[in-house]
Amino acid sequence: MPSKNQTIKTIIKNVLEACAAIVICIILIYVSSGQISDLVNSIGQAKKVSLEGQARGVAISQLQNQFQIIGDSQDKINNALLHTDNIVSFVNALKAIATKNSIQQSYSFSSPTPYTSQEGQTFYSVSFNISLAGDIDTFIQYLNDFNNLPYFTNISSINISSPSGVQHSSSMNMVATLYIQQ
Repeated sequence: MPSKNQTIKTIIKNVLEACAAIVICIILIYVSSGQISDLVNSIGQAKKVSLEGQARGVAISQLQNQFQIIGDSQDKINNALLHTDNIVSFVNALKAIATKNSIQQSYSFSSPTPYTSQEGQTFYSVSFNISLAGDIDTFIQYLNDFNNLPYFTNISSINISSPSGVQHSSSMNMVATLYIQQ
């Protein structure tokens, strides 16, 4: 049978070994948690970069689609700015819209007036007045078609008058401006 001293020494030895194992485990856990924290941060940054890359890819894809829709915009701009000596294509477009919508139309144009943009470019503005007779649904379709015209225009006022409600025969007067180049 072991003596009391040997038993105490064995217990102390086992306790010290257990304490040493606990200290080693604590050190390993501390080192591992630092590595895990670094790994989590690295994964978070990689995910953030990946999401930013995806967002950029989506933005680039949208821009490419928009550029395809726009096409050769310089030609469209040049065609949208009619010359002061020829606004016949615009007048013909107005006639076509009125015919398409089966609406009575009359119009008058003023003389071109010089207009300088904020960028310093000189254009001319031609004020015009369009009078229409029809019902409100026809007016709305006419305005949608007018809005889709490939010319630089600005509607400054619209006046609708109807003696017996807007669903019946009404008259509309529109004052607008056509921008042209010399």
